Amino acid sequence: MAISVAEYRSEHEPMVRAFNQRLSEAGSHWGFYDTSIPAWLPPGLSPKVRRDFYLATDETPAVRGAYCLKRQPFLVNGNALEVASIQGPVSEGLVDQRFGTVALHLIRDMQGREPKLFAWGASERLLSVLRRMRWTALDTPFAMKVVRGNRFLRLNRFLRGSRTVRLASDLLAASHLGTLAFGAAQFGQRILAGGLGGPRANAVEASRFGPWADEIWSKVRSNYDFIAARDSQTMNLLLPQDGWPEASILKMEVGGSIVGWAAVRNTQLKDSPRFGDLRIGSVIDALSLPGCEHAVLMSATRYLERRGVDAIVANFSNPVWNSAFKRCGFLVSDNRRILLISPALAEILGGDQASAKRMHLTPLDGDGPLGL
Repeated sequence: MAISVAEYRSEHEPMVRAFNQRLSEAGSHWGFYDTSIPAWLPPGLSPKVRRDFYLATDETPAVRGAYCLKRQPFLVNGNALEVASIQGPVSEGLVDQRFGTVALHLIRDMQGREPKLFAWGASERLLSVLRRMRWTALDTPFAMKVVRGNRFLRLNRFLRGSRTVRLASDLLAASHLGTLAFGAAQFGQRILAGGLGGPRANAVEASRFGPWADEIWSKVRSNYDFIAARDSQTMNLLLPQDGWPEASILKMEVGGSIVGWAAVRNTQLKDSPRFGDLRIGSVIDALSLPGCEHAVLMSATRYLERRGVDAIVANFSNPVWNSAFKRCGFLVSDNRRILLISPALAEILGGDQASAKRMHLTPLDGDGPLGL
């Protein structure tokens, strides 16, 4: 079987729809984008920050697999480099063993187009393949704060997997002990992490990133060994005024001076695999002057709490930021999400868990806040 890989064009769209239909009919929930133009970071906005779609086709011709590269400038050990995050690959090998090698073919293709790659989050199957291809796997944390405990216990899905847990959750919710239990655990976390003091920041909504964001970026960019560009131009591309991911930009002020910013979402979910019908707040990106991380996150947390969210979640890789989340009362699971780094990028960064501590990655650096 001869497989060729090329950029996704408009003429391929009927074949992609047929590909998605075959996957669905075979019982898979996976698929690829029906349209060749990305809704987020479409071509023409910037040659440096963009998403590119690629398809694997055979001689039929039919689409047998696909993937996305999200290219973006990074600072790596102080040097400006183009790095790409990967989304996919998805292939018909998920449902038909005749195409079992397509995913491997696509991974080799993406490494040929851009050797410096990372994937933040992966299925067990992809994780196994990438490890065999000498990609480095690092653990990164997940942070969550429950705001409305009774609703969370009734409506979340990832904790209600067994009948026993469902019954216990419903009893706690009915007795209102759930809210008390979450409140006590999270307040205890704040105390243990030393989060009861410190400066308070005032959150000011901003329609766009401006020179104030460039000033923060210039002051902190050298504090991390691996960080995506967070100048105003890049951030305005990642968070457009119209369209996904529809985040609120919060400029944080202490004593009249801007000390950082946060981007947050407030989403009423519907039938989410993890959160059901909960209203979920999420901190999808943030940057601050050193020592102001707690003030920035505390202000972002209060902003979302005042807007009626049931819980707030975040995926930040950096331990300083995760310590700040703990000081805000978030419960942090240290090994919740896998970060996979290609051999070429690992050679630059170092391939051990210690290297993850010098990174600052957030959902905007990868696929974006999918599912949130």
